[in-house]
Amino acid sequence: MQDPDVLDTWFSSALWPFATLGWPRQTPELAAFYPTDLMITGRDILNLWVLRMAMTSLECVGQIPFKRVLVHPTVLTKDGRRMSKSLGTGLNPLELVNLYGADATRFSLLYQAGAVQDVRFDAEIENNQVKASAIAETGRNFGTKLWNAARFVLMNLEGYTPTGLVPQAEEPADRWILSRLAGVTAQVNRCLEEYRFSEALRALYDFVWHDYCDWYLELAKLRLYGEGGRKDQVQQILVQTLEQVLRLLHPIMPFLTEALWQALPVLTRGGAPSLMVASWPVETSEQIDREAESQMQGLQQLVTAIRTLRSEMNVPPGKKVRVVLSTQDQAEVEVLESQRSYIELLTKASPLVAGVRLEAPQAAASTVLGQVEVYVVLDTPADTGQERLRLGKELEKFGKLLHNQTAKLANQQFVANAPAAVVEKER
Repeated sequence: MQDPDVLDTWFSSALWPFATLGWPRQTPELAAFYPTDLMITGRDILNLWVLRMAMTSLECVGQIPFKRVLVHPTVLTKDGRRMSKSLGTGLNPLELVNLYGADATRFSLLYQAGAVQDVRFDAEIENNQVKASAIAETGRNFGTKLWNAARFVLMNLEGYTPTGLVPQAEEPADRWILSRLAGVTAQVNRCLEEYRFSEALRALYDFVWHDYCDWYLELAKLRLYGEGGRKDQVQQILVQTLEQVLRLLHPIMPFLTEALWQALPVLTRGGAPSLMVASWPVETSEQIDREAESQMQGLQQLVTAIRTLRSEMNVPPGKKVRVVLSTQDQAEVEVLESQRSYIELLTKASPLVAGVRLEAPQAAASTVLGQVEVYVVLDTPADTGQERLRLGKELEKFGKLLHNQTAKLANQQFVANAPAAVVEKER
């Protein structure tokens, strides 16, 4: 039976925004909070809900009730059906929370909510029961990665005295990570301003997983374990980079980030009692260092190439190997020498020889990276035979490629009809 004293959905959809603030009286709350900035809704109730609010507000208050309307995607099942209890396709988010945690559940929703009308949520659902979700599992793994990175940093702060000051970067690796941090901060802020939440999350994911954990934490070990360089400086950059990442991630993964942030040294936290009220990071354009990023990109490509050769030759991970790097000019050699300690640490290269136009070792796995010829010297006849087999497969692959390209360019119809740029690319 309908209650005669309640306006039912007309109240909740139309009058609620200003009636709860004291209207028709001109209250301080009405002046402060109405109209608002953003209305978030699904496309299926634009007419039933959003237009009612605008119409009623114009009639009663004389203003449009919000400046922007963000139409979020409609969440569908993995096979594209609407979620419905009667169909057995309903999803209870608490089941995802029980399986993977609250932060991983938030991660999975934002990761999939791109600039599309519909989202096919990846969860496996049977009879309204969630069985699994690959994206939520990715979120949980990401949280574990961040947790372990924070544990590593906190376990290596012996003798560290936080200053609360902006770290001064001298090492190329330090300049690189601070430059990447400034870049991802600007990217996240830009994405949030434009309501591109999934892009903000993906940028943070890539920075934390690849730049910070896979590369910088490994490079930091040289100084943390007393193998050269200033230990206090790398400690400061490790901590302050982690602290800023936690602030950027807080809206997405609030529970994990708050717990880790509370474990950081007090001065690093800027005096705020909670991450919820800490200042939001802003871009520091003066920390953008294109030279450091270019040098680090070259180092990453070189390390990856050497690791790939080791893997193809089945060289055990802990085994030292002789690496020869031959370049075309002395300037390139000087860059490689400045990165020697990093290369040796990350590739188990011992000894590492770099020079101009060096003679190729007689038995070595090899590749070319830009102007650098890379050789991983092989120790045994078995290694040599395996490298011969690998190169034979490479030769066969490129032979087929050359044959296909030659045949295509010999086709006069292709050369006559294809755009000049395409033909030139094939040549």
